[in-house]
Amino acid sequence: MIRGVRVCQCYSQQQYEEVRFEKQQSHFWLQASLECVGYRIEKSQADVTNSVISAFDACMTCKVRALNYFLKEMRMETHVDFISPVPDSLEFDRNYYKKYVDASGIPVVAAAEVDGFALLKAKRIIEVMVSKHDPIRRLLANNVKGFLIIPKNSEMTTLPEYVDMDRRFPLPCDEKWDKRAQGCGWISCLPYVSCSEANLLKVGRPLDRYPRESICIHEFAHAVMDAGILVHDPAFDDRLNALYKDAKEKYLGNSYAGQNPGEYWAVGVQAWFNAADCVHKGTTPTDTFHKLHKTDPSFACEVGKWFPSPYECSPVYP
Repeated sequence: MIRGVRVCQCYSQQQYEEVRFEKQQSHFWLQASLECVGYRIEKSQADVTNSVISAFDACMTCKVRALNYFLKEMRMETHVDFISPVPDSLEFDRNYYKKYVDASGIPVVAAAEVDGFALLKAKRIIEVMVSKHDPIRRLLANNVKGFLIIPKNSEMTTLPEYVDMDRRFPLPCDEKWDKRAQGCGWISCLPYVSCSEANLLKVGRPLDRYPRESICIHEFAHAVMDAGILVHDPAFDDRLNALYKDAKEKYLGNSYAGQNPGEYWAVGVQAWFNAADCVHKGTTPTDTFHKLHKTDPSFACEVGKWFPSPYECSPVYP
């Protein structure tokens, strides 16, 4: 989806006119538009780009194109307010990592070549996913050392933390991590989460091997469970295993979500946020919030204990 389309969808024609009329006093249109894609802006910043305001005024017959122009311009103006060099207090390879943003206490870091919008997108997803449960948010801030973004033209093992992945964590049949994945969840001996820039920005194939789903949501869902929920609520493991067993018998079959309770959880959280892939039946039979509630209501109830409804916040996907 073209960036900005969801902004247009947020308003009826009448609401759009009202918002446009009010912008000169309150800049509400600007703040609402930014929030839809994960930006935050103060009213004092709202007149930073007069050319964008002019474009917005003229876009009644092609709002998508004007809003995309607006977002492109605002990215240049607002990156400075969020993205900075990696702080000295954090233990990252500064020869590699040049960009940093905080996401509810979790450092999001990337190489210089990574588009700043990818960092802000990851920040938005993380902050939404930890927004419902403060104890989980605090545990993740303490246990997750960083969220790493893989440059879109690079592979996983180019990251300093992952250079030795094939030796430390060998895959079956001598498969290589660079061919297997474009992101990785949290484990205690490698306390990072990662996702590819290509997937965050939805650049499409061949750079993004998973164009119909959010790898960021999937991998961070693993971290929420392993570094957060299981520490806070040890009984969760038994509940999840029972839910998985029931779902496996009823509808998961040989899908990726049916491999084990952990993947059942992560793919289910993707579906909760309307960010799973149901086109390929080998992934999951349920790919949306409503399908999850209809197909697996008990599991949806469990997921809802830990995450906000996707309709309680501005969209995190696409």
